[in-house]
Amino acid sequence: MATIKQQRAVQKILENPRLPVGRAMIESGYSTNTAVHPSDLMRSKGFKELLDCYLPDDLLTSKLARNVKNKNGFISNHAIDIAFKIKNRYPASKLPKDDVDLMDEKQLDEEIKRLEQERAKGLKTGKL
Repeated sequence: MATIKQQRAVQKILENPRLPVGRAMIESGYSTNTAVHPSDLMRSKGFKELLDCYLPDDLLTSKLARNVKNKNGFISNHAIDIAFKIKNRYPASKLPKDDVDLMDEKQLDEEIKRLEQERAKGLKTGKL
């Protein structure tokens, strides 16, 4: 289960992905001594659970696939890339395999909507 400080840090990182993790930690109540080792936070079980809740891989992959099919969304793709990096989903061998490239745009839209509803339901019930 994620701590309050971990929850605050993840919120700060999601609100401003360009904010250094150490700075987000300080703004979330961590001491400067702790914040000089942001990798400790990023490797913690609670942090990973929160990222899986807020940035599920299947949602990120679906959105990225839609952007690729539409040949647009550079800014969105950059945000997705940052999310995968934060979640330590690189190198490519770690990326999830998905059949999204076999879906048409309507199927992608339906899948994204379903995943967003699942995420919203999880946030409402507190099941992070």
